[in-house]
Amino acid sequence: MRHRPLLAFGIAVVAPVILAACDGGGPSVTPSPTPTVVSTATPTPAPTATPAPSPTPEPVLSPCEAVPALPTAFTDQANLYSISLPDGWAVVTDEGPMGVQVSRMIVESPDFSVFIDEAEEGPFTPIYYETGANFAIHATNIEQSPPYHLGGVISESEVTIDGTAAPYHVFLEPSTWAGQLLDAHLNHGGNHYNFSLAYNPETCPAGEGLFRAMLDSFQFN
Repeated sequence: MRHRPLLAFGIAVVAPVILAACDGGGPSVTPSPTPTVVSTATPTPAPTATPAPSPTPEPVLSPCEAVPALPTAFTDQANLYSISLPDGWAVVTDEGPMGVQVSRMIVESPDFSVFIDEAEEGPFTPIYYETGANFAIHATNIEQSPPYHLGGVISESEVTIDGTAAPYHVFLEPSTWAGQLLDAHLNHGGNHYNFSLAYNPETCPAGEGLFRAMLDSFQFN
């Protein structure tokens, strides 16, 4: 019977501890943080629009490489005629009446280059047609008849200019050291018309075709 007080004492000691634990007075327990999940998946890139292919530009040919269109209409100062020229050609001379001359025009391609060797000694000054072409129409009030050249003619044929047949020549002058010359002759309305082209066939292979195309476009006003 002597053990009962000790048991009662034990119960008395343990009871407050249990009560203290139930009242929250005991040591707090910190919960473990929720781990952050990092995705390692590679994001799918947004689809990009495929650019439309750029159109391939057409090569721009020099008038001397191929006969171009003739979009530029030209009328001489004296209003005797009109003619179509390649785009970009420069009118370097446009004259009206002057003595026996009634009209004179000269146009050049953008790449026209000529070298005149004035230092050369001799009866003729050497002229070297290098690149491009020089086209001219010279009209006088004096009609002419063949022969039109005293020499240097490479070939002679015939072309039609505004419905009229005209002698056509490929020739060289004594001063032509590089290149060659083309011309056609025509009498009309009491005037004589001389059409000419200076160029170098090696650098301007379309020169003769271009000359004929411009003659085809020529019209008297």
